[in-house]
Amino acid sequence: MKSPWHLSLFCVSFIVALSSLAQAASKEFQQVTTLATGGEPSAIALADFNNDGKLDIVTVNSNSDSVSVLLNIGNGTFEPAKSTSVGQEPDAMAVGDFNGDGHPDVAVANFGLNTITILLGKGDGTFRTDASYGVGIGPTSIVTADFNADGILDLAVTAPGSNQLSVFLGNGDGTFQKAENSQFAGQLLVVGDFNGDGKLDLASKSARSLYLALGNGVGGFTQTRITTLSNLFIGQFIALDLNHDGKLDLAVATDHGLAILLGKGNGKFTKQSNYGSQGVNGGLAAADLNDDGKQDLVVGFGDLLVLLGNGKGAFKSASDYMEAGGSSLPVIGDLNGDGKLDVVTGGGRGSFVTVYLGKGNGSFQAARNFNLVGTVGHVLSADFNGDGNLDLATYNSVMLGNGDGTFRAPIATDPSLGNPQSSADVNNDHIPDLIGFGPSGGGLVVLLGKGDGTFGQANSFATGGSPTAVTFGDFNGDGNLDAALLGDASGNVSIMLGNGDGTFQSPINYPTTEALYAFVLNGDFNGDGKLDLLVGSGQDTLNLLLGNGDGTFQSPKVINAGGCYAASADLNGDNKLDIILVGCPFAGANGDVTVLLGNGNGTFKTPVNYPAGALGLPKVRDVNGDGKLDVVIPDSGNRGNKVAVLLGNGNGTLQAPRNYFVEEVVTGLAVADFNGDHLPDLAVGNYDHVSILLNTGH
Repeated sequence: MKSPWHLSLFCVSFIVALSSLAQAASKEFQQVTTLATGGEPSAIALADFNNDGKLDIVTVNSNSDSVSVLLNIGNGTFEPAKSTSVGQEPDAMAVGDFNGDGHPDVAVANFGLNTITILLGKGDGTFRTDASYGVGIGPTSIVTADFNADGILDLAVTAPGSNQLSVFLGNGDGTFQKAENSQFAGQLLVVGDFNGDGKLDLASKSARSLYLALGNGVGGFTQTRITTLSNLFIGQFIALDLNHDGKLDLAVATDHGLAILLGKGNGKFTKQSNYGSQGVNGGLAAADLNDDGKQDLVVGFGDLLVLLGNGKGAFKSASDYMEAGGSSLPVIGDLNGDGKLDVVTGGGRGSFVTVYLGKGNGSFQAARNFNLVGTVGHVLSADFNGDGNLDLATYNSVMLGNGDGTFRAPIATDPSLGNPQSSADVNNDHIPDLIGFGPSGGGLVVLLGKGDGTFGQANSFATGGSPTAVTFGDFNGDGNLDAALLGDASGNVSIMLGNGDGTFQSPINYPTTEALYAFVLNGDFNGDGKLDLLVGSGQDTLNLLLGNGDGTFQSPKVINAGGCYAASADLNGDNKLDIILVGCPFAGANGDVTVLLGNGNGTFKTPVNYPAGALGLPKVRDVNGDGKLDVVIPDSGNRGNKVAVLLGNGNGTLQAPRNYFVEEVVTGLAVADFNGDHLPDLAVGNYDHVSILLNTGH
């Protein structure tokens, strides 16, 4: 059985990767490319296996006992994987030209067979199995370098099951001499000259300690303990010169942040304070991602974190990218030939690797995560601080936008608001306010915006019940926003006329025929210039209450259609409002979207259903810039982790859904232009963060 540190590398979500393979080729929103490999990749490397000048991907697959090569076509695309069988439970690999023919070869450590397998490359992405060599019990790491300075690559393998290091000196023809075995502590090998004597050394780690084995220049090593990181669980680590002093340093991923050990050049290190407190007990890779001459880090464990280095051994705040397919094992290289470094990750319990294409400034073409404190609820968008950039509001927090699709640290709001239901200017000061129902849902709660992204204290207004839905509009034509609410126990829709100063009058109730409330929305459905109300119950009928223009409403008209979520828009371009309905989870809905095209007189054509596979509050926007309205649905009602996009044909019909995935259960969705390119992006609330999926411009 593999040890807990080994299993921890696989403790990442893989749902995103499983779903990504069904993604349509043309994507409206940024999501990374996920590529099929063998089962459960346990190691990833990049090399040019077919001599075409492009970096290919190679993986070792522990669950299918194979090595897979994905040949690079260019532009970040790859051919289907070609696989070669190796030993049982392959766990690690080293890539190098072992026989001097100019083609990359692969050495694989087989955890379950206590062997290493040598695969000699043919130059076309395939291999021939040359030989196998016995090692200690449970080999977990293998590296290649010229340990005896004869110009030929050698191998070093660590096997924690028997505390053994095996060194295989190369013969130059793809074969190796008999192993030199020695006692050795550690589960991961890193090569470097740590004491400046010109001879290669080995660093290794256990769960809480780091070790250094100094090389003698002829293939032998003497091991000592560098340090013990008390109360920290060590993941992967790498060696690099972080502070430009010519001496190798160590960057160590731990469960309490990133630990930096600056090298003194004599085999000793000075421990720096941990960077951050978030657990990063996963994979590490280093490169200059933003072309400033300083080493940056990519950290993979759940999310993919980018840490930009300052050249002195410290790092700027992390960019947090949505994990897809597991991101424990990042590797870095220019995959699409644009001169910008990209990242490949893998290591989840799936059969995939994921490609993040770099922008050259330390960021990637991928969904970004912005973390909050606590669970995210609804997501609302407005310019709360008046800087022209759209901001986000969610449960107890506001995140101010930078105008480029990124957001600042969250600002706390009055907890009396609860989950925000709407954003509107209810006091006529041209500053968006926040409206909710309070944590216990007891009434209408208003936070007036100050114009700087902060809000005043909550004001509460009794609604005569426990509201569940609200819509705002000027129902009496006085220029002030009024509220229409559902939730009164007697089965009414309640109208609270606004005074224009952020306060509201007592509710006036209008009866409906609905037994269970689900939604209320407003619009001019009969073309008389007066706002009407549409009320849905989740049953098989809707109520349309035509407005009189003075804040009063007529008796409800029953429409034979039902749903728990709704929106209104002109889907077919005839200047008449249509209705878009999405089903109810408690009613066993199958995730259809129902479209009722309006006749412009308060009546509607026969409902038409379109499969969507998602249940949630629909948003209607032109997401692909073709001048036709599309429908975007978060799968919150199904507790799913996707957003479905149904492109409109311009005549009121919809295309098949295209799915976009986030890590956790979707709780809310805002669709707006967050980066100023005049195309709507997605802000998806899920668990403790908001994921931003920028529009690709398709």
